[in-house]
Amino acid sequence: MRKAGKVRLRTKLCGAALAVLVALLIGEIVVRIVYPTIHMRGDMVPGIYVADEELGAALKPDYDGVFLESFREFSVRTDRHGMRGPNRDPVPVPGEIRVLNLGDSSTFGMGVADDETFSVRLEHHLDGMTGNRARTWNAGVAGYATREELAMLRRLAPVIRPHVVTIGWLHNDLPRAVTPFPRRLVVIDGYMTRTHEAYLRFRAARDRRPFWEHSQLAKLAVLNLRILKHDRNTVAREEEQRAKEVDAAAVEANADQLAEVVRTAEAAGARCIVMIYGTRQEVVTGEPRPGVRAVMDALSRRGIPYVDLVQVFRREMEARDTRLYCLRDSIHPNAAGHDLTAREIAHRIAGTHARGGGQDG
Repeated sequence: MRKAGKVRLRTKLCGAALAVLVALLIGEIVVRIVYPTIHMRGDMVPGIYVADEELGAALKPDYDGVFLESFREFSVRTDRHGMRGPNRDPVPVPGEIRVLNLGDSSTFGMGVADDETFSVRLEHHLDGMTGNRARTWNAGVAGYATREELAMLRRLAPVIRPHVVTIGWLHNDLPRAVTPFPRRLVVIDGYMTRTHEAYLRFRAARDRRPFWEHSQLAKLAVLNLRILKHDRNTVAREEEQRAKEVDAAAVEANADQLAEVVRTAEAAGARCIVMIYGTRQEVVTGEPRPGVRAVMDALSRRGIPYVDLVQVFRREMEARDTRLYCLRDSIHPNAAGHDLTAREIAHRIAGTHARGGGQDG
C-alpha cells in the first residue's frame, strides 16, 4: 500500500510538472505571436551623437539608425544639419509658414517614430488649419537644456529663417541653468556620456544578456515587473521633488535664458512660443512642481507668455482617458501626446498665419 501511494504521488507530480511545462510552452508561443519584439533596454543603434565644440555634443548629420523601444523598433533619421527628419531645401517658398522647434528629448521625440513627432504633427495640423503650406524643422536634442537650445537657435535661424520658433521646457532644465556651460561631455561610438568609465558601464549593461532573455514570456514578465517598479518610484521621486526647496537663483537664471531665446527669435523676425512640459504625475494631479510654478511666475513677470502643457494634457486625460506618455516613462509623450501638443500649438499659430502668407499678424 505504501509503495502504491508513492507511485500515485510521483505520477501526480509528473503530471503537474508536465502541465506546467505545456502551459509555459503555450504561453511562450502566444507571447511570441502577440509580442514578436520585446526590448529590455531602450537604445539608439548605432549611437546618434557627434562631438561639438560649442555644445559638447550634437546629433550626427545624415544619421540613419533604429530606436529600440519596449515592444517595437523604429527608424530615426536626421538631415544634413543634424535635425531629426528628412533633408529638405531650406530656401523659403512664398506663402509658407516656417517653424523651428527647439527643445530636448521631448521635442526630439524619444520613444516615437519619425512621423509621430511633435514637429511632423505640427506641420500636418498647420496645413489643415491655415490654408497655407507649412514646413517644420525638429531641432530637439536629447540631453539639451535652455542654453544649448539658445545656441542652436543662433546657429539655425540664418539657415531656416523661421516665422515661428517653439521651445520646449521641462523641469530638468532648471538645475542646468546655473551649471558650467558648455558641459564637459565625451562622445564615444556615437553615445554621449560624462566619462569613459560611465560609457564602459553602459556598454556592459547593454551587452549583458541573462539566460532568461532567450524567452519572450520571461522578458514580458520581467518587463511588467519593471513597469510596476517604475510607477512606484515615480510617485516617490515626485513627492521628494515637491519637498525640495526651490533654487531661486536657478529660476531667475533660467527665466533670463528663456527671455534671451525669445529676443533672439524676434530679432530673426520670428514669433517665439514657450511650451512648459510636465511629468505624468504633474498631469495626474494637475499641479506643477514648485520649481516649475516658480519658472512660470518668473516668465509672467518678464511679460513672456507660455503654454502650460500640464493643463492641456490634464484636460485631454479627463475628457478621453487617453494615455499620453511612453511606456515605463513619466516624462516623454507618446504619439498621442505629441499629436495633442501639436494641435494646441497649431491653434496658437493659426490665428496669426491663416491666409496671411507666412508672416505674423
